[in-house]
Amino acid sequence: MKPPLNRRGLFVQLVLLALLVRGATAPVDSITLRGVTDAAAMLPQLSPGMLIILTGFDLATAAASDPTGATTTLAGVTVLIDDATGTQTASLLTVTPDQIRAVLPLELAGDEISIHVERDSLRSNVIQSRLLPVVPRLCAGAGGVAQAYHADGAEITPDAPAEPGERVRLALTGMGRVGFLEGDPPYAGIAAVMEGESLPVLATGPWEGRPGISYADFVTTDMLPNGGASITIDSGSEKSQPGIRLPTRHREFFVAPDGSSSGAGTESDPWDLATALAPHPSIQAGDTIWLRGGVYGSGTLIESRLQGEPSRPVILRQFPNERAVIDGGLAIHGGYTWYWGFEVTNSNPLREQNPQGINTYEGSRGVKLINLIIHDTAQGVGFWEGAVDAEINGCLLYHNGYQGSDRGHGHGIYAQNREGTKIIRDNIIFNQFGTGIHVYGTERAAGTGLRILGNAVFNNGSLAAGVSNVDNILLAVGTPMADIVVDDNYTWHQPTLNQGTSRLGWVYGVQNRDLTARNNYWIGGFSAVECWRWDSVTYRGNVSYAPRQFPALLSLDPPPEKSAFSWDRNTYYGAPVFRWNGANLTFAQWRSEAKADANSTHVPGPPRGQWTFIRKNIYEPGRAHVIVYNWDQAPVASFDLSGVLAVGSAFEVRDAQNYFADPVYVGTFRGGSVELPLPAGTVATPLGDVPSPPSHTAPHFYVFVILPK
Repeated sequence: MKPPLNRRGLFVQLVLLALLVRGATAPVDSITLRGVTDAAAMLPQLSPGMLIILTGFDLATAAASDPTGATTTLAGVTVLIDDATGTQTASLLTVTPDQIRAVLPLELAGDEISIHVERDSLRSNVIQSRLLPVVPRLCAGAGGVAQAYHADGAEITPDAPAEPGERVRLALTGMGRVGFLEGDPPYAGIAAVMEGESLPVLATGPWEGRPGISYADFVTTDMLPNGGASITIDSGSEKSQPGIRLPTRHREFFVAPDGSSSGAGTESDPWDLATALAPHPSIQAGDTIWLRGGVYGSGTLIESRLQGEPSRPVILRQFPNERAVIDGGLAIHGGYTWYWGFEVTNSNPLREQNPQGINTYEGSRGVKLINLIIHDTAQGVGFWEGAVDAEINGCLLYHNGYQGSDRGHGHGIYAQNREGTKIIRDNIIFNQFGTGIHVYGTERAAGTGLRILGNAVFNNGSLAAGVSNVDNILLAVGTPMADIVVDDNYTWHQPTLNQGTSRLGWVYGVQNRDLTARNNYWIGGFSAVECWRWDSVTYRGNVSYAPRQFPALLSLDPPPEKSAFSWDRNTYYGAPVFRWNGANLTFAQWRSEAKADANSTHVPGPPRGQWTFIRKNIYEPGRAHVIVYNWDQAPVASFDLSGVLAVGSAFEVRDAQNYFADPVYVGTFRGGSVELPLPAGTVATPLGDVPSPPSHTAPHFYVFVILPK
């Protein structure tokens, strides 16, 4: 089961508890609507019949869904729209406390609409939105890949790409009444634009069984570019969002440990790695380079200057069912290249002499690190400013760093950012000598525009002398941080150690601008989580536990304006000591002094039961991470993989703390819940000199990797 409050809806009990604690001073509940956008591009222009997303606070008291879109009220929630003709209601697909997915009525009229939410007897504020007849928005997945289908209904993917001259069906929203009703505007004049070439849309209309979604059919050009093509829909008055691509056929090259610079790059005559990464003049945007199994290098640094294009990245990927290992480090200088699935480590036992695992330098715009395994290097990833609009997704980073004369050095991810947005999503980061995710710099190194989402980050600092755990997540730079989002992360320090923390901001840092932190799990440490020096903070739906002191530490001196401070709907376990601007307070005092947590709860003991979370990999079907907080030390964990695996799929489960050992479970998915016996747990042995060998977090905490077979 999941903990109360921010996942499954013990909201009512918590409000009652809050009322008992605060008595007659408890505030009247309210609904806050923050914004309304389309569900595909997250832009504010709307059209009739569009699939939309509403975001806010306390929109619902519990999660509910109806995928048919046949209802206008879910869990007591209704979305109302005022247009030129009166008031109408939206069809609802899902409602949660912070988000609603809905479909606007097809009959809306006028140039502007007003939208608000009602829940039981409560009414939200009103959002004004512009209404246009047609605002095409293509549905897309990871990396901006269009949701598109072959004529037989099979999805178009990099492994099943679009072919020249093929009829393709695109999924989109925002087409208004086009193709819906007899007598409505025809689709003549609507075009699919591929790489600047306008191609007529042959048919469009509502997609049966997908509320709010339309289809658009067209025939691809005979001159499809290699590896992917940009695609937009042009209605004549509005165009769909840029950056969406359609997978097309790509050329394949091969690299092997015994390859050569004089090779042809074929499977039978492969290149060596350095030749491919130079790059070889044959490599073009959209190509895939397969790394055959084996070891590359001997502890030294290898440079990559591979260069793709935004809609046609070069992909350097481990060959299926083989294990490719770079022994040394990788320095990335080229852009729009995806590094996927291989291993980076170092065999030199003198850890302080080793290069860092991966560094991203100037020119590495649009780089993605996907499902890599980076361990036993001087540092996992240096995610430097030069890596603009870059992403680290699904990677395992562990046992990185070395013992210095003063402390442990080397972090899982060391990030900085000034331009664009960096994404650190769904990684497993544990047992570094230094911190897990480290955002830190000087006056010349910024930390803005970061998204830290869905990561499992635990026991960092544990390898250094003295077993003095440090930060799982540390955000602290010499220039003001801004546009920081930290959502859905899962941290762990063994609570009985009273060591470590996660710090969102730092006592020694400058005054920062805006932070959003939602639905995180801050478990263990001297203080479970600390928040320092922000002008604007949204901190909601978080769970924290520290058994001795400080389930939360908050320093916002001077206090921010009320409109810039939203700290509520959180759950705290453990010690009754909260720290606000230097003072130790009880929970009641904390609420009063910090003007926070009016609808939150504090449980004086440890958590109980079992919390399980599944993070589906967005790049590889059938792959996922499972996080288990096993408070009662149950022998079995139960979790539902129906959103990850198809019934009948073979799969295996690997313990992230000993990934290359035998799987802890192998089976075939039969639907419903999987019952996984929880192992006693052994941790992989670090390479070289490690003052404090790691120990497994069993039986209290587990992270597993689900892989298809």
